Amino acid sequence: MTLGRRLPFVFFGLQGLSLVGSRMTSIAVGIQLFHDTGRTTPLLFLSLFNELPLLFFGNWIGMAADRWKRKTAVVVGDTGQMACTALIVGCLAAGGGLLWPLYVIAAAQGLFMALQNAATNALTPLMVQDKDLDRINSLKELLFPLAGVIAPSAAGMLYEMSGISGVLAADLLTFLLGTGGIA
Repeated sequence: MTLGRRLPFVFFGLQGLSLVGSRMTSIAVGIQLFHDTGRTTPLLFLSLFNELPLLFFGNWIGMAADRWKRKTAVVVGDTGQMACTALIVGCLAAGGGLLWPLYVIAAAQGLFMALQNAATNALTPLMVQDKDLDRINSLKELLFPLAGVIAPSAAGMLYEMSGISGVLAADLLTFLLGTGGIA
């Protein structure tokens, strides 16, 4: 397989690795938030605010992804998500008991996630030949559920050994590998 044909597989492999790290951090944040508050409602609101930007601004985010270079949009989206994740973990570590900053950060993270997804979806058919498009789309569709299987056990083990900071360090490593590979 030539380099040009391998590139999309490498790209989505790295994106999958980054997705595992992001999902691990989401799980660790949920564990930490439950430990801090003793309630599940703040965790559910965090998920809600993470999804609202796509619901309300999805069309505009898609248009923005079309106007930018797609590679730039993917890197900005991934970097923004990582920055928001670090802010959420920082808010949890600082304590204070205020939940609204977490919800605002989760909404910003949702914007970056939507930007990255829109850019990746637009980039996919441009990266591959028509004969490989089915395989690449299959790989893309496999990544999210695969990360959903791997991330909880890995997050649980890391959280038990080193707390939320260890999980965030693993997420940072996967982010650097994924985004560094793209850049």
